[in-house]
Amino acid sequence: MTLKKNPFKEFDGQSPYEFGVSDRHLIQISPLDDQNVYLTKNQGGLALFNTNEGKFEPLPFTFDENYKARISSVYVDSHKRTWMKVAKVGYFRLNPDEDKPQLIDTGSLPEFSQVESYKITEDKKGNIWLGTRVGVYKLSVDEQGDVTKIEALNDNPYFENFKMTLARFVYVDPEQDFVWVGTAEDGLFRVSIKDDPLLKNAKIKHLRKDKKEGGLPNNFVSAITRTPNGNLWIGTEGAGICKVENSEKEPVFIPFTEKDGLSNNVVKSINVDNAGNLWIATNVDLNKFYPKEKKVSKVRKRRRSAI
Repeated sequence: MTLKKNPFKEFDGQSPYEFGVSDRHLIQISPLDDQNVYLTKNQGGLALFNTNEGKFEPLPFTFDENYKARISSVYVDSHKRTWMKVAKVGYFRLNPDEDKPQLIDTGSLPEFSQVESYKITEDKKGNIWLGTRVGVYKLSVDEQGDVTKIEALNDNPYFENFKMTLARFVYVDPEQDFVWVGTAEDGLFRVSIKDDPLLKNAKIKHLRKDKKEGGLPNNFVSAITRTPNGNLWIGTEGAGICKVENSEKEPVFIPFTEKDGLSNNVVKSINVDNAGNLWIATNVDLNKFYPKEKKVSKVRKRRRSAI
């Protein structure tokens, strides 16, 4: 695929379909299968989009209409279970063989039901991790999909004198026994999950902005990912992207910014293609970054001609 051939499709905010989203303010995309993806809106609401047909489809489950309009986050795990948050109600789980989502029992940590999540992901053992406004949570899940335990990372003694907030991105490292957490104000955290410890016992490394060479250049870490060759990358809102070397010991950050060709230093997200290139959504344009060549291609929206 080349950028000269336009692979992008645009949703203009005026959905002609009975099922869909009513505006462009989408905050989460979660694949249901090879052709269908869930979309959630900024103000709540869930839609299912068929990428092959290019149209919205009815949701594949039965749910109270008021709940549908208040779904603020969604995630489909490796077992095809769908996890979703309904504002002011709680978290629900839908198993692949069920028609109606079930409310998760949060009796072990009642306050969790009202926590809004930014990011939901899954570790190798099938546990569910959530980055939220008030820190990071881990749901231990059994083979039937039932939640057996809910833990808060803020219960770790490391946070005795301050609490993690605005955990915008949670990334389960596919190569190391770590979970990385990017926050909006407190930099980057590395949580060791070797031997699956209780979160209150997990070893934590905290990396904050450091003006020294190789230091973290910004405390707002918005994206974290590894490329197929094993390199770790982060995105920041204010200092571009960084390649992270020596990530398993004392991380060293190598920045790439507007000076190196990025459209903007405010990075919203990073996705990796099969060739190991980074697709970077900035505050201005979509950039395609070629790590080997250290080259950037910019994708800009074509302006419509005036009539």
